[in-house]
Amino acid sequence: MLAVRSTQSYVIDNLIVKAIDEGLWVFESAGSMVADSQGGTTEVVIVSLGAMVYKNSEEMDEDKFDEFMINYVHWQNGILIGEQIVEM
Repeated sequence: MLAVRSTQSYVIDNLIVKAIDEGLWVFESAGSMVADSQGGTTEVVIVSLGAMVYKNSEEMDEDKFDEFMINYVHWQNGILIGEQIVEM
């Protein structure tokens, strides 16, 4: 049986864990944005240097959030993406 002992423990926000899980560079000086839309609430967090720089929660259903992201990427980058890309 393997036993592990820890001398320190940390409470980490759910969205930071998702960012790390997705392979985003959360410990770099550049910011990484993670958005999570569930149950009519959309949470957005920006992470840099391993800490939350910004966090906001807004009541918005998934369809409106998907539409917003499609329009934003088109406006910002001039490319069209579909709902499947937004859902990734």
